[in-house]
Amino acid sequence: MSTAQRAGLIRPLEDRDSDGTTLFNRLKKPAKGPTWSHFKNLTKRLEWLDELGDTDVWMDGVAAGKVTDFAGEADASVASELRGFVPVKRIALVAALTHKARMRVAVSVREGTISSSTLLKRLRSGSRKNATYAAFREVGRVIRTVQLLRYLSDAPLRRRVTAAPNKVESFNRFSQWIGFGNRGVIADNDPIEQEKAMKFNALLTNAVIFHNALDIAELVRQLLEEGWEIDPEDLAHISPYLTEHINRFGEYSTHELGIQPEAYDPKLDVDFTPLREQDLTALTAAGLGQAA
Repeated sequence: MSTAQRAGLIRPLEDRDSDGTTLFNRLKKPAKGPTWSHFKNLTKRLEWLDELGDTDVWMDGVAAGKVTDFAGEADASVASELRGFVPVKRIALVAALTHKARMRVAVSVREGTISSSTLLKRLRSGSRKNATYAAFREVGRVIRTVQLLRYLSDAPLRRRVTAAPNKVESFNRFSQWIGFGNRGVIADNDPIEQEKAMKFNALLTNAVIFHNALDIAELVRQLLEEGWEIDPEDLAHISPYLTEHINRFGEYSTHELGIQPEAYDPKLDVDFTPLREQDLTALTAAGLGQAA
């Protein structure tokens, strides 16, 4: 640590903040809630901490427990007390507390106190030389590059990535097909009534999907009884979003609503083990790739 950096660490014990307290108190303040004004203050504090020096270099080789103890002692002290310590101890305590203050930012991002994207936007509006901004930016570029390379080199991964949005889009189209009244437009301005319409439509959509799944299962059982061999891969490509057999404009009978239906059999005499093993292998490979 250079002489200038030592002097910079001692300065917060003497210099005053805008509220009249020493800058040392700023080190002890936790990150506030995710508002723009707080982000602005947080950005200024990060830039100020970066100016004090690279705490990672200072703490390299120092036991984590020792850093925590020093930071805790400094956090429990006031500036006037620290000014009475010998210079070596005073600098060590302030350096440990400075390191803890910088680490609070990473913890806040990881635990969701602030989003990394919002923090980067605020940092981007300041100095390009901000060390925290540069670190987060480079980490994001590395993660994005690794994921893009995996996507380009892994054909099964591309199929899974494509299949996921296709399923969601298929469900949305099916839900819109079910909610054909008023062409799917919710005309009521009452938020409660809007929520009711959406939930009722979702309930009816899931009921039809469930009915289709039961019909498909029954057809599979009939084919098995006739001696047909059912490939689980074929079943995996069958969609429950079937509409050809549904008459939306027919009569809606409600007299059977009180009738208890027979228990359905959810089991099929089809071995889905190969599909599960493929999914497990894909998940394991994805996890190993992320770990690497």
